[in-house]
Formats: sequence, C-alpha cells, structure tokens
Amino acid sequence: MLKEHTHADLSQRIQGHIRIGSIASVGKTHLPSILIPFLRDHPHVTISMEYIGTNTLCDRVLHDELDIGIGPVLPNETTGLRKESLFVEKVGLLIPDTHWLAQAQPLTLSALENCAFILSEPLNAYRAALEQRFAELGFHLKPKVELGDSDTIIKFVQGGIGVALLPVSLVQALPPNTVFREMEDAELHLTIGLIRKEKRVGDAVAALHAILKDKLADLFEGHFPSG
Repeated sequence: MLKEHTHADLSQRIQGHIRIGSIASVGKTHLPSILIPFLRDHPHVTISMEYIGTNTLCDRVLHDELDIGIGPVLPNETTGLRKESLFVEKVGLLIPDTHWLAQAQPLTLSALENCAFILSEPLNAYRAALEQRFAELGFHLKPKVELGDSDTIIKFVQGGIGVALLPVSLVQALPPNTVFREMEDAELHLTIGLIRKEKRVGDAVAALHAILKDKLADLFEGHFPSG
C-alpha cells in the first residue's frame, strides 16, 4: 500500500512539457501505446511530438529544441549528446507489383544495379543511414525521385515510378499494387535509439526517457543483427 501511495505521489509531483522528435516508423506505430499510459499516470505532464524527416534530429536535441529524439543512431561522435541503441529495424524493398523485381528469384543486391530508387530527401537521417549501410556493401544508391515523407514515397511506388527502401514496421499493412520483399544476400537494417543531452534533465524528461528505453527495448527484444 505504501508503495502504491509513493508511486501516486511521485506521479503527481512530476510536471513539465516534453518535446519529442521521432522517425515516423517508430512514432506512428509504437509511441502511442507508450505515451498514452504515461500521460494517464502523469496528469501534470504535457507532450508535443513531431515526426523528424531530416538529419537535424541530433542538432535539435543539442540546441534544446527537442528533449528526446528517436531515430537512427549513426556511428559518429556528437559532443554533448547521449545516444543509446535500443533495437535494430529491418529494412526491405517496396516494389510495384508489375515490376520485374516483384517476382525475381533470388532477390539479390546485384539485381538492384539499374533500379530506379525513390529515396527520401538528401538531408534525411534515415537516408543517410541507408546510404552508409549500402556503402559498406559496396553499392551506391541512385535516386530517380527524392521526396520528403514516407507516405508520398509509397504513392510513387504504387504509381510504378520505382522501388523504395522502407522499414518493415512501416508497411505492415501492405499498400495496394505493391509487393514487399527482403534481400536474400544482404541484411539491411538500421540501429534505432534514443538521443538526449548529456546534461542533467528535468524529472519529466528523465521519467519518460526511462520508460521509452524499457518499453521500446522490450518491444524489439532480440532485434539485433546476427553478424
């Protein structure tokens, strides 16, 4: 009983506004189920959340425009930031169902050599992480079209303009007139994590950060590449 009262008292004391920036695949699919109970438990906390589509995620956290960032954790050093890898998100190809790649057997890296790729804008953190991964595989991505958000990218794939590289979680409900496939000779993935400033943060940010760390890690338990 004392523990319950202590938890309730602590929840009442925590207050403040938290600014979150997240990539869409995590923000749309997984954050509501975490944020809703958090807000119920902490009635004096308010939250603003936006989907971040550019490589400014780290900069905005660093310059106090965001309290918590959720996105690709790239292996580069940014002084003043604390980055924690939580899980690996698999990436596959969204292909028009009339495209020859929809039926190609096997679907290998070499088959992508002359493909028209529909990519996110050049300054997109997600694209930067993918380009880095493909560079490790000795492959250069050549964009046919560059677009600002995943919903528009999907529409261009549906229109038969080209193929797109998207997280598995973003296409769990397969868009009409498309096929989603994973590569057979190359493991495509992105390491996703939490980003916040190294300095001491307020109680509200600290409480939400701890919950996001636990819940997201639990959701994707074991989702790390084998090699």
